[in-house]
Amino acid sequence: MHRVTDELIASGQAGRALHAGDRAPVFALPDPDGKLVSSQDLLTSGPLVLTFYRGAWCPFCNLDLQALEEVRPDIEARGALLLAVSQ
Repeated sequence: MHRVTDELIASGQAGRALHAGDRAPVFALPDPDGKLVSSQDLLTSGPLVLTFYRGAWCPFCNLDLQALEEVRPDIEARGALLLAVSQ
């Protein structure tokens, strides 16, 4: 784990990653029913709060998504949409 972490740090990838508040590139991904959902289309109704959910096997991801679900009414009250992207 430490070796892989060190390799990731040495790669400089973190410096090229998006940061909080950055605009994500436009994307289209299938929803659970296979229908393509476009970020561009979703943005027509307001800003997006985007999170990445690795899966039910990830305890951190579950806690993160639960916390976001708890504040989803506040997010929506501000005119934004919560969008979770998963494999």
